[in-house]
Amino acid sequence: MSHPACPECTLDEVLEHADKWECVTCAFEWPKTYEADIPDGPRIVKDAYGSVLADGDCVTHQGSETWRHLCAEGRLEDQAD
Repeated sequence: MSHPACPECTLDEVLEHADKWECVTCAFEWPKTYEADIPDGPRIVKDAYGSVLADGDCVTHQGSETWRHLCAEGRLEDQAD
């Protein structure tokens, strides 16, 4: 029988006990009959203010020394100040 991935940290280093699974990495324990909460709809991503971001939306983040322009589709663009 294959071991499931941990529902908490998603890693697959899992110990099998008689009635439960235990993650070696984060120590999360769950019953063998556990079903993870899987959302039925699409993933919803929000910014720091709670506004829902759509694919292609961009946000600005201030790092330690530079401003960065982050787009929801995963691109990273440096912005000159």
